[in-house]
Parts: sequence; structure tokens; C-alpha cells
Amino acid sequence: MTTAKMAAASLLTSWDRIAYLVWQDFVSPYRRTAFSAFWAVVRPILPISAFIFLRMILPSGDEGVHPVVYVGIGTILWFYLSELLMSPVQTFRRKRSLLGTTQFTPIGIIATGAGGVLLDFALRATFALPFVLSYGSIELENVPAGLALIVTSGIVSLGIGIILLPAFLVFPDLYEAATVILRYAIFFSLAVFPLGPETSDLLMNTNPFALIIAETRACLLGNGVPFTLIVTLCALSIGTTYLGFWVTGALGSVLREAAS
Repeated sequence: MTTAKMAAASLLTSWDRIAYLVWQDFVSPYRRTAFSAFWAVVRPILPISAFIFLRMILPSGDEGVHPVVYVGIGTILWFYLSELLMSPVQTFRRKRSLLGTTQFTPIGIIATGAGGVLLDFALRATFALPFVLSYGSIELENVPAGLALIVTSGIVSLGIGIILLPAFLVFPDLYEAATVILRYAIFFSLAVFPLGPETSDLLMNTNPFALIIAETRACLLGNGVPFTLIVTLCALSIGTTYLGFWVTGALGSVLREAAS
């Protein structure tokens, strides 16, 4: 059995423990509070609620759709992609003690972090959907294509995060630089404000997040289905998934030492 297949097999056999840890990570920070469930739900939706409120009170731009719809879809996708990208290294740094047990392999640890991101994504989407539908409309015929874009782009982001994991652990400065860049790159990824036709075209040609966010938003709003992008993301998701499994399997001992 190849290294990648062994990593995938270990992920399948430990799914129940992974699901338990995802839920623990979701609720455990607030166990000692009086309204633990409230804080667990509010935490992930606060950032997008702030952006939605700002776009309600600020003048409209030239994005072609209502500002609330623009920022609602854009910020959900931004946090989803950026958090999946950084979740492998953040999970490793947070759960390094589990690496010494026999129950969890490196890919299992990574899966707990990705599960948390998906849970936050579901909460944010549930919160923002009423605003999007109140100020605009979703093209139901394009929903399958939009979901395909969301799923495949998420897999690619997570795969790239796993591939970069050894470098982030061995060179902490690289991790800190990536964290700082992602903290402010939301304003240059067509997630919050439109930046004019020329700037938008430049960002879509140089910033993969901007391209995915703009095309997914346009698709969901009924402005065509980007078949080429979907096919490209499908191919990239397969490649990054395989490389990610290989990295966690082949470099397992290196990852354990770097995280300790």
C-alpha cells in the first residue's frame, strides 16, 4: 500500500474520534460560561455580521449587485478558503500532544481542524443566507455548480495548506508572514468591496481567492456557470489531495518533531 493510501485509510478508520474532537473544539472553550451554546454560535458569525452591517450603511459601489449580497457571499467564501488553508498548521500547533498517541495520525489531526472550519462555514452561511435572499436572489439552477466550486476550491485550499505544513512548522517566520498577509488580503480579494474593473481583472488574474470568490458569487447570482474553472478545480483538488496524503504519510515523523 502506498504512503498516500495508508494516510487515507487511517483517516477513514478514525472518523468517529475526529468527529468527537471537532465537537469538543466547538463547545469546550465556552463550557464555563453561562451561555456556552450562544458564544459557540456567535463567535464565527461576528466577522461577517460586521461586514454586512457596514455595507448596509455605506454607499453602494459599482459591484452590480446589492452591497449586502456582495459582501455576504464574498466574506463567507473568504473565511472558508483562508481558514482551510491555514487550518493544518494551526491544528498541529494546537494539538501537538495528540501526535504522541497511537490513536491519531497526522492526517487525523488535520481533519479535526478542517471539520471545525466546515462547521463555522455552515453557521456563517446559515446566518448570511436570509440577508442575501432579502436583498437579492440565488439562481437555483446554478446552485449545483456553485456548490461544486465551493467544495473543490475548499479541497484545493486544504490540500495546499497540508503541502505547506512542513515549511510552516520548520520556519515559524513563514507561518507568521502568511498569517499577517491573510489578515489583510480580504480587502484585496473582491470579498468586501469592488475595486474597479481594471483592478478586479488584475486581482482575478493574480489572486486565486479573488477569482474563486468572484466566479462563485456570479454563478450563484445567475451570471453563468464557469465550467472551465470547475474542471480546473476538480483536477487540482485530486492532485492536492494526493500530495497532501503523501506529505502526512511520508513526513509523519518530521511533522511530529517540528510540532513538538
